[in-house]
Amino acid sequence: MEHNLLETIFETSTVIIDFIGIAILLWGFLLSLLSIIKWELSKFSGKKSLEGAQHIRCLLGTYILIGLEFMIISDIIQTVISHSKDDLIFLAAIVFLRTIIGYFLGKELEQIKNDK
Repeated sequence: MEHNLLETIFETSTVIIDFIGIAILLWGFLLSLLSIIKWELSKFSGKKSLEGAQHIRCLLGTYILIGLEFMIISDIIQTVISHSKDDLIFLAAIVFLRTIIGYFLGKELEQIKNDK
């Protein structure tokens, strides 16, 4: 009985953590979309610059990284409660791919910040 309760708690927590990660991604998307609109409208006042585009990329990239981190946490918890070797391999591949994406995105953001 206790085992099922812990498994239920872990499964519920992975769903919640995934939802938080998706919410972060959507929030970053909305903020970036608003920034893009403001940036595009700024060309009418002659203030449109490359720095605006870099700021938007950094903003969106930061939210993507944070969202991916939450999803990786969820995948790690899911791995703990998984009982199938195939599930473990699949989840390991997902974590690996998300980590690689996060690493290169982080490098790109660092490059953008250094170029400013």
